[in-house]
Amino acid sequence: MLATIGYAAMCFIGPDPSAFLVAPTFMVAGAGIALAIPSLMAATLAYADPQSVGIASGVVNAARHLAARSASPCSALSSVRRSAANSSPKRLSRASSPLLA
Repeated sequence: MLATIGYAAMCFIGPDPSAFLVAPTFMVAGAGIALAIPSLMAATLAYADPQSVGIASGVVNAARHLAARSASPCSALSSVRRSAANSSPKRLSRASSPLLA
């Protein structure tokens, strides 16, 4: 729940945030994850058969990575809004991009 609150708060960060605004959201999300993952791992491994402990651990880690990726769109949306606010539309030419040269 704590991690969800932190990630939800990231969605409301404006296009030009200061570190004092961004840092608390990451700290709340990190605290929530730090509290949830060890207890989730302990509960999963307590009910797993001794032969399948490795598989159970892998499933928990895969679920953790998927959950982190599902929270990424909020921070990506904030980056897109910040980028859009700081740039004007311009046409990409070969001269303006070393990758296209």
